[in-house]
Amino acid sequence: MKKEQTYRQWLWIFVVIILIGAVAAMVRLVQTSDNQSAHNTSSVLASITPEDWVRGSASSTVTLTEYGDFQCPACGAYEPLVQSVEAAYGTRVRFIFRHFPLQQHPNARPAAMASEAAGAQGKFWEMHDLLYAKQHDWENSDNPEAIFITYAETLKLNINTFKDSLNSKVLARKISDSYDYGVLFNVDGTPAFFLNDTRIENPANLDGFKTLIDAALNASSTSK
Repeated sequence: MKKEQTYRQWLWIFVVIILIGAVAAMVRLVQTSDNQSAHNTSSVLASITPEDWVRGSASSTVTLTEYGDFQCPACGAYEPLVQSVEAAYGTRVRFIFRHFPLQQHPNARPAAMASEAAGAQGKFWEMHDLLYAKQHDWENSDNPEAIFITYAETLKLNINTFKDSLNSKVLARKISDSYDYGVLFNVDGTPAFFLNDTRIENPANLDGFKTLIDAALNASSTSK
């Protein structure tokens, strides 16, 4: 009887050791997975995909990414400043625009669809610029698509193709994916700017952008 009790005690000790080892292994697996996810999230932000809309040089070591909402008043106010930054740096900096239509702006997603519909015909940036320049004309419209069609006519797009694209599930999915990526990077408002992989506080003026971008350019040149 005594031997049997001793055997059971050792058996339970062995089982507990196995369980502790299994739990430790699971914790390490989860930690590794989390670290890989964090790394992948960072690399997604820094990399350019075929889904991105890009201006500037593909060989630039510095990328300014904007998560924007076409109906957002702050985005509209920032757009002239962003254009000044682009003009100041030209091909030395890569500029990326990603969609982040906010729920409180009912016309933001239709506007994003209009920009993608124009992009399908090679005129994304032209529509992007029009939507911001004429934001006050459509932001509170009950039928913004009708206004967007007039912009498409101005850009000499194929109107029937443009209209069809406004209802494209593929383009709608692309916008949703862009939004979801923004959520991964903790974007919670617009405009949200990232310099390479780092979220930056929205600079108040051109000099503010220049200070940050010049530092990034200097850092990339000295690391070569």
